[in-house]
Amino acid sequence: MIKHRRLLAALLVCLGLAALLTPIATATATPVAIAAAKPVTIPALQEWTAGGRPYTFGASSRILVEPDHAGALSADATTFAEDIADLTGRRPAVLAASRHSARAGDIVLTLGSPDAALGEQGYTMTVDATVVLAARTATGAFHGTRSVLQLLRTSTTIPGGTARDWSQYPERGVLIDTVPRGYSKDWWHNLIRELSYLKMNQLDVALLGPRGLTKAEILDLTAFSEKYHVNLTPWLSMPSHAFDTLRRHPEYRLANDPDNPLTREAFDFTKPGALEIVRSEIERWIDLFPGRTWSTGADEYMKFPYWLAPTFDDFPQFKRFAQEKTGNPAATSYDAYVWFLNYVNSIVKEHGKTLRAWNDTLQSTGVLRLDKDIEIEFWIRPYPVEKTLTPQDHTDPASSFGGHKLLNASMGELYYDSGLNLLDPRGLYNTFDVTRFNALNGRDVVTGEATKNLLGARLQAWMYSAPGKPDDTNEELAANLERPLRSLAQKVWGSPKLTGSYDEFITMMEDVGQAPGWVRTSKSDAVGTPVTALDADRRLNSLVTTASGRLLQSRQTEPGSFGWTSPQVIGTKITGTPALRRDVTGRLVFVARTTDGRLVTGRQGADGSWSAGATTIRTGVTGDPVLLADSLQRLAVVAPTAGAVWYGVQTAPAGHWSGSDLATSTTSTPSAVVAASGKVTVLAVDPDGRVVAVEESAAGSGRFGSPVVLTDGASGDLVVALDNDKKVTYFVRRENGQLVHGWQREPGGPWDPATAVLVEDSAGRPAVALDADGRLTLLVRTTAQQLIHRRQAVAGGGWVPGQEVLYGDLGGDPVVTTDAQDKLTLVVRRNDGLLIHKQQTALGGAWSPGAAFLATNLVPNAAPALTLDGTGRLTSQATATFGYVFNAYQKEPSGSFSRSLVVGALES
Repeated sequence: MIKHRRLLAALLVCLGLAALLTPIATATATPVAIAAAKPVTIPALQEWTAGGRPYTFGASSRILVEPDHAGALSADATTFAEDIADLTGRRPAVLAASRHSARAGDIVLTLGSPDAALGEQGYTMTVDATVVLAARTATGAFHGTRSVLQLLRTSTTIPGGTARDWSQYPERGVLIDTVPRGYSKDWWHNLIRELSYLKMNQLDVALLGPRGLTKAEILDLTAFSEKYHVNLTPWLSMPSHAFDTLRRHPEYRLANDPDNPLTREAFDFTKPGALEIVRSEIERWIDLFPGRTWSTGADEYMKFPYWLAPTFDDFPQFKRFAQEKTGNPAATSYDAYVWFLNYVNSIVKEHGKTLRAWNDTLQSTGVLRLDKDIEIEFWIRPYPVEKTLTPQDHTDPASSFGGHKLLNASMGELYYDSGLNLLDPRGLYNTFDVTRFNALNGRDVVTGEATKNLLGARLQAWMYSAPGKPDDTNEELAANLERPLRSLAQKVWGSPKLTGSYDEFITMMEDVGQAPGWVRTSKSDAVGTPVTALDADRRLNSLVTTASGRLLQSRQTEPGSFGWTSPQVIGTKITGTPALRRDVTGRLVFVARTTDGRLVTGRQGADGSWSAGATTIRTGVTGDPVLLADSLQRLAVVAPTAGAVWYGVQTAPAGHWSGSDLATSTTSTPSAVVAASGKVTVLAVDPDGRVVAVEESAAGSGRFGSPVVLTDGASGDLVVALDNDKKVTYFVRRENGQLVHGWQREPGGPWDPATAVLVEDSAGRPAVALDADGRLTLLVRTTAQQLIHRRQAVAGGGWVPGQEVLYGDLGGDPVVTTDAQDKLTLVVRRNDGLLIHKQQTALGGAWSPGAAFLATNLVPNAAPALTLDGTGRLTSQATATFGYVFNAYQKEPSGSFSRSLVVGALES
């Protein structure tokens, strides 16, 4: 299906309708105060009345199942106990006992609630010295256990009160494309746990295809999804996309047209013996699935998009078939398609299930009508519009085509396409509405009595890569679904939001966390900031630290290649961000801090490899090191220690290290630069918040004079740069948020006592670079999460008044450099974990109005790297929450970026 939707993507771009594919983040709604007494859950509780004693979970807490309902609830109670044990480390006993025997700390599960408004999925939760979960069905009671788990995630004490909670729509789910790839058992179990934790109840999977699911996988998935009250719906594509069936029965292919791959995937059900094959294909699998639904797909039969040939009328056998089966000479070729879906429906109903089909091929023509009990999955309203059915047509009982249950699977808001289109959790949270559907000609809305036939909504994750784009990894897919699932869960459950601000909702998501029992599936555990540098062969090398303290090294297989070598461990017990630089011989050298406070170093061998160990050159180090080359081209390192700043230098180029403590100490990472005089100048923020500068007494001597105090009140990391006149300048944030700039009066000379405040409300570490015309350019994040840009009015002089906002919603600090054409380029982490990229449109000019994304799910406290590779193309690397390092590279010097899958070499 999805490869043809990629054709639609290209067409939409040409038509200027690409917004249907990539949702645009909308402005955050006005924040709504969170009710102080209302517990935080996702989705939020429908109703909450505070009162009564608080509940505390403890070592003696038990789960009681009232004896009359033990048969229906005991298995769920056991699952609940397992999840609590994973969450708290304490597994409560599960007993069949009356609520009247409950003691403080117990949780009671019961059925028989008289509250009809709760429906099949709702429950009440009464919190006092005990918690009592009461529902009309086992599913409702199980949903109540998910709320308790979320509340116990943040505290073992739950405030007293009573909740009534139910879903506005019966279905909330996700479709996972299993046709082109497989997923591990742990991956599937994680997803099912997550769905259940969010009270989402639907998982759709492809049964057959180039990959599909094995029988063993099916049995495991059905058992695990039943355990967690998730309905597993298989989809066996018929009559379209019938890959597997036609592989075994190629004689039933509709047409072998090389210009239309869809006809090669289409099953011609009009041929003798075809219907028997259809029945056998369905009955081969259907009874393995205990769920209530079965999908036949039925999308994109013969063609896509729909204004292209062929049509049903291009195949005369359809009309003959329809007239023969109906006995009606007025039957059309399209009626054959409707007859076939009704035939499949009859088979599915024999097995006690409900049939589902995509909407796109259904039309308002012919004499036959689709069986009313077939549920429709609506993803797009295609052209020609006059023949297609709207969501209202499908659902309205008064319509001749209506009365169907309809699932919102809108392409514009609910589609994830690997390598092409991301879901927008902010847009889902702010604006998604189950009653509203996208269409090529605008939106269609379901109104009136027809809304009663809306099932809910489902995310679609399609895993065919776009042309020239890499597939997302399974771990990347899971991470990219995490926030959209939470946004959709809130909107489709339909309870009042606890906040109108998506940014506040992010905090709630972090509080609720992932489902108990979630396990890591990634083999890679990178967590640090990647550092990159070119070696003598013009190949980029990349270092990154892992959660286990290993320092991993990898390098490009060829200059400019997006292929990387297998990882090599070149250090252990490493913490923080290492420093990497090429020495005078062309070999790379790193220095890094260990968990026990040692400063270690390693050097690349002549063949480009690294030794497995690292040499200790200092102890008592408390922060990240900085590497530079002094005026004699020897590598030098500056690192903070418990009581000083240590300066180490090679005794000769590529030689051993010696060093001494400088007459100052620091609470943050120091900075160092070689001044116009050739002397190394070290700047640091001392424990009293003063910016101090210490300078070499003579160039290359390694001996330093007394510190000079430049300003006070500093609290952030220093950034030091040389301006166009080679004057040393510094930028630092004060405790009050002011970003202060100071400078030398003349190159290599004394410091000007004056300072300039460039930004009033800075929040992070600034980034500074020289523009093509020699003017310093400053980029910094503010407390309002805006990216502020300022630049000098003239090279080496004052600054242009005012400040320019380049971007908003930042979650990290910018990194900036120049590309091969000397245009400034920046990358920065957005608040939602996206790595975005902006660049100047001309030398020394304005910045691009938009921003392209390069990676997703970035680690919040790890900065990206941005480096020119050996072919003049910028490469950016950033660490993801699931332990991989993304690698984004320019397609050509100064051009747009393309993202490689990941730097797979950093997987270990």
